[in-house]
Formats: sequence, C-alpha cells, structure tokens
Amino acid sequence: MSASKLLMHLAHLWINGPPSLSSVQREKGEKILQALGKKAAHSNVPWLTWKNTQSSTCVVLGSAKLVREGEEPSTLLLLRDFQGASAPIMFGDSLTGRFFEDVEWPDFLDQRDRLGKGRRLKNSESIFSAIDIPSTDKGFARCRYSLALFEGKKDCTVAPLSTAWTLPGYITLPHMDDPITGLYTIHWKGGKLWVLWPATQENMKKMEDIRLHMPNLDATLSLIETLEGLEFMFLTQDEYMEFSFYLLPNTIHACLSFTECCHSGSYVRSFEFISQVQSIIDWELEWINMTMDPILFADCDLKERIVQDFVNAMWDWEQVEKNKGIHANKRRIIQEMICRGREGIKKQALLYKISLT
Repeated sequence: MSASKLLMHLAHLWINGPPSLSSVQREKGEKILQALGKKAAHSNVPWLTWKNTQSSTCVVLGSAKLVREGEEPSTLLLLRDFQGASAPIMFGDSLTGRFFEDVEWPDFLDQRDRLGKGRRLKNSESIFSAIDIPSTDKGFARCRYSLALFEGKKDCTVAPLSTAWTLPGYITLPHMDDPITGLYTIHWKGGKLWVLWPATQENMKKMEDIRLHMPNLDATLSLIETLEGLEFMFLTQDEYMEFSFYLLPNTIHACLSFTECCHSGSYVRSFEFISQVQSIIDWELEWINMTMDPILFADCDLKERIVQDFVNAMWDWEQVEKNKGIHANKRRIIQEMICRGREGIKKQALLYKISLT
C-alpha cells in the first residue's frame, strides 16, 4: 500500500474512531491527514517499518523487548510513577498546544475514563497529555530496559527514561525537542502516527516563526506543504509493541494519537552526532542573535527560555566531554564546540542574567 493510500485509511480511522469524541480534534486531525496525503501523493514518502528502516530522521533499533530484563511496561507501572513523582508532572493542552503544571492527575484520569467509555467531549474541553513522567523504582524502572547501546560508550551520556502518555485525539503539532539532543524512544501502547522531517538548514529556517509562537493548525498545514524530507511511522500496539528507535538531533516531528498511547524515552548526547550538532549550534546562534533578538513583539519569557535551553545544552555536552576514558581528540572537539557555543550566546545570557556554567 502506498503512503498516500495508507494516509487515506488513517483519515478514515481518525474521523470514525476514538478521536471523533472531540469534534475540534476530529476536524483538526482530518485536515492534517488530508494535507499529508496530498503531499505523499506527489512525492515518494518513506514509510518506516520493522523492515523499511532507511531514514534521514531517525535510527530504527528494533524490538526493545530484546533488551528488557524486567517487567512488561504497563499502565499500572505508569500510575506508580505518577504517585512517586518528586516534581510536578507537565500536562499538554490540545486546544492551545501549551504545557501546564496545574492540571491534577485525577482530572487526567477522569478524562481518560470518559473517553474510554466513548463519551463525547464538549467543544471547549481540551484533551490532555502527560509528558516527561519520570521513571521511579516502583514504576517504569522495573522494566529494566538496557541502554547498553549508548551507556557503554565513553563519548555519550544518557538521561533517565521518562514517559509521555497521550489520550485519543491528542495532536502534537510540528516541533523540535531539547536542542542538539537525540531522543531514544520505546513505543509500548496504542496507535500513534509519527510525522518526521530532517533537521536540514532549510527546514530549521522554516521552523523559526513556530518557535516564537505557539503552533496552530494553519502554520502546521503550511509546514506540511513546505518542509522537505517527509517520513512517517504508524506504530500500533499489536504490531509495534516495544518498537524502539532514536530521533536524530533537532528532528522536526508531529504526532497524532489514534488511541490512548504511551512511549518512553531518554535524551542521548553522543559524539556520533557531532557533525550534525556543530551545524545546529551555528544555526541556533545565528537565529537567536540575528533573528529572534530584534523581534520586539515576541514573548520575553519565551525568548529567555530559548536562551536558557541553549545554555543548558552546552552544560549537557560538557558532561559528555568530562566522561572518563573519552578519546583526547573527541574531548578536544567537544570542548571547542562548547566554547564556541558559550561565546556565541554570551550576550543573550547576560541580558537575561543566565549563568553560562
């Protein structure tokens, strides 16, 4: 089946399945899937599967079940993570695209229950997602996934696993995660469409406006039309349980949850990415200093957060450079990259009173 025909099938599933319980999300998802189908009909779009793994956006690793030494992932373990979280959980809002800490998890579970029973939501009601739920010893950490692929390397650091939990109809519009970072991912619940674009210079320039404003449907449809290198993954619970992959640094992606979905992931910083990371740093600095800074109408808090994220990224890469046993030449290259990044962001860091170390 071609990508365009499969997208037509997915559009049918979206408007007739659980996402239709929210009329707002039903309409939004239908328009996005139609735009993707139109794009796929006029170009050769890769559809990533167990067998078709050639990609410019991610590396398909295969079944994480092979590297799991503990319990199967489950909602029960995730609920224990909710209870044991030492910091507030962030919740996404499907109507605004914003993230909040002030949603109480019983409200999230109540909405999950209503959607599970097929109850229609009011037009004004947002669908929630819970993101970055940290693994705890009594929860998801009991799965004991081995990250030896990364953890065994001297030129790499891996953050602890955390989980994203989305309800049917939730749409994550095009975005990039933490800058200059790869993302190891395990899909273990539900049916989710991943829409991917590579972090080319041309694509990142087209994302500049999105980073200063919350993405909306019109901007998303425009990006689908103009971004280059479109790829897809449609991960289902039956066929793709514990399917694992990692997104390359700054990969642009959007997601549509056809059912209740969960995936767990870990941020990875590896010398394997170094040439791509160096190019991304140059673009980030040029954009922050030359384009973002003069835009007076942009939210100052958002600008500060972008600068802080870049400073944090330099600190994270410093931890790679400090790894014992890393080759001296690799250490030198990373040190030079960090120095260039900190020098380039110095003006903005001073403006927002952000420490560089």
